[in-house]
Amino acid sequence: MHGNSPKGLQQILVTAIGPGEISSWLYPLARALKDKLPEIRICVVLLPSIFQSGSEVAVLKRMSDVDSYSTIGQSRRMIFQGILPPGFCRELKGCVFHLGGEPILSRLLALRFKYPLFFYGEEPPRFRFLFERIFLDSYEQISTPKRCHKIMPVGSLMVDASRLHTKHSQRSKSDSFTVGLFPGSRRYQVEHMLPFFMRVASLVSARLPDARWLIAKSDYLNMEDLEMISAGMDKNILEGDRAELKFMNSSSFLLSEKDIRFEVVTSKTVFSQADAALCLPGSNTAELASMGIPMMVLTPSQRPERLPIPGPVGYLDRLPFIGRYLKIVFVWLYWRRSKYLAHPNKKAGRELVPEIVGRLNAQQVSDAFLDFIKQPLQPLSAELRDLMGSEGASDRLANELLLFFEKENGSDE
Repeated sequence: MHGNSPKGLQQILVTAIGPGEISSWLYPLARALKDKLPEIRICVVLLPSIFQSGSEVAVLKRMSDVDSYSTIGQSRRMIFQGILPPGFCRELKGCVFHLGGEPILSRLLALRFKYPLFFYGEEPPRFRFLFERIFLDSYEQISTPKRCHKIMPVGSLMVDASRLHTKHSQRSKSDSFTVGLFPGSRRYQVEHMLPFFMRVASLVSARLPDARWLIAKSDYLNMEDLEMISAGMDKNILEGDRAELKFMNSSSFLLSEKDIRFEVVTSKTVFSQADAALCLPGSNTAELASMGIPMMVLTPSQRPERLPIPGPVGYLDRLPFIGRYLKIVFVWLYWRRSKYLAHPNKKAGRELVPEIVGRLNAQQVSDAFLDFIKQPLQPLSAELRDLMGSEGASDRLANELLLFFEKENGSDE
């Protein structure tokens, strides 16, 4: 570990906070880096955030391109005390790559290792001076009077992630109209949205009886959680249906109390088979769009104080007495400032796919969804695919990082 290869062994410390960064950004970037330089070490530093699912460590353990990772507790000790987790090495050349979390923590981590700090995101960070290089999803505007040499659009890593998920899958269709349901990657989302989606499906099925329903089970949720969520409705803030988890051969499905069958599958299966989707805002909207799958995006406003929003404001509801009400105000201000929540709508600058924000009820959503799928979906599918662009962001980003390492190695010769 402490020795060097002829060109010097390199290490990248990637900061991340939750499912979006890990599955949609880290996954394609790590794969591209390992393809180009197999000996490079990729170490993931988990930072605290309200957006975490609690299952990030379990997912990182299964990622073959990740060499090491630190839990949130280990990350704190590394940043503030210099205590390194297993698999991290201070002597290696490297950089810190910020994919998520508090930028100040990433800067402190970079100072601890004496590394430069790089950034990737959908728009330039607020504190640009913290970063030596800034890489952007190519559709965002660079809000500087002149193009800054340290800011470089490279494209959407989420497009690469969706293409990797379906790389060896052929787009397959069943005779039935197939709908993919994306209830979320965090338990607090799924426990409310999954029963609600099942209620919507039962109403849609009354007018579209041959519809086939697929539930995209997140890697951040296990089957036991899914079984408990689908069986109980005691504390839900939305109306919904109960269901029983059943197994047949090597497949599993939920059978609702209305006798609607929901196949429990991976996102990869949904991407390869769905004609349309119901989902929440998030990285899944970009991946669905890149695969050309029309979608309806839902954001319920019931109990807004329980919804996560970025930054310290996301924790306001933990303050006694007044915190809940302050959080509600800030959530509404956040929604008003964010004209669109779905990635394809942000990119298009218009409502290309329908978004419903507010106090949702199943009848309203089912009616809107049936109206949505009445239109010819093929033109929308083609427009979504064209809008998201081609893959290649991970290769471009990996090339920039490898160029940095070549310059670092050359400066020592």
